[in-house]
Amino acid sequence: MVNLDKILVKELLKSFGNLKVLDNVTFSVKEGEFLCIVGPTGCGKTTLLKILANLIEADSGEVLINGSPPNPKLHKIGYVPQSISLMPWRNVYSNIKLGLELRGVKEAEIFRRVMEVINLVGLAGFENYFPHQLSLGMKARVAIARALVIDPDVMLMDEPLANLDWHSRSIMQSELLRLHEKAGKTTVYVTHNVEEALLLADRIVVLTSRPARVKTEIEVHFKKPRNRFEGDFVLLRKRIENLVKEEE
Repeated sequence: MVNLDKILVKELLKSFGNLKVLDNVTFSVKEGEFLCIVGPTGCGKTTLLKILANLIEADSGEVLINGSPPNPKLHKIGYVPQSISLMPWRNVYSNIKLGLELRGVKEAEIFRRVMEVINLVGLAGFENYFPHQLSLGMKARVAIARALVIDPDVMLMDEPLANLDWHSRSIMQSELLRLHEKAGKTTVYVTHNVEEALLLADRIVVLTSRPARVKTEIEVHFKKPRNRFEGDFVLLRKRIENLVKEEE
């Protein structure tokens, strides 16, 4: 992994009216790193991710991607929201190609890239299915494929597996590991599930309660794929869970 900051977040502050949500949040993400953000419910994790995605503005502070503020003309940002909002009138293929359409990519190139990512995320054979015909796990694959197809500089993911049952979630966690190993995208992943963060992350940022600050950062040195039942894994999971509980 190249030891360079792909994303730099510096002294972010954000309020909504009188409600202070983020307070001096600072951290960085290295090129190719999978960074997970955990913290108590309602602490501002989603707000932070939306600022990184340039969907909302911070009141002050700085976000840099490759050394410059997020800009759709300079950066391609793959964003996967918690609510998997697929267009019900579009099939899998058409949902995935949306970002390329909006960028004016030629149809032949769209077809090549969409089929490539369909194969990558395990959706081959489902190209003509509509959202109502898909399980939640398959919908999550479509949302991830839609973000990947633009060949993003960074991937930002907001609890994309939160609504899945345990079995489907476990399968998709393994799929995310495989995709990250294969595509190598710099990823910021928000989750309330500490075990999930430990399964996926190279490093974990723990936020305080609102207004959120960075409480601590933890390097996860266990080799991937990880065994959630292994002793050291369980000990670290409990340690991080306790850090979060202290803020609730």
